[in-house]
Amino acid sequence: MPIVPLINQSGKEYVTFESIERRAQVVKPTVRYRDVDDLIVKLDASVVPLAETKFTEVRPPVRT
Repeated sequence: MPIVPLINQSGKEYVTFESIERRAQVVKPTVRYRDVDDLIVKLDASVVPLAETKFTEVRPPVRT
């Protein structure tokens, strides 16, 4: 399952985020937003497409 990190524009990532960010299913870079309205716009414009792309990259092959 893809992970798209989100953080507000002035926020700081937790120290432990470095270890999470190294995982294959994490989208890089972190998506930053100014306010709730900006976040809503970015969900459709950036976050969902990034997650869908990452999903196709990291999903296991389908067995038949």
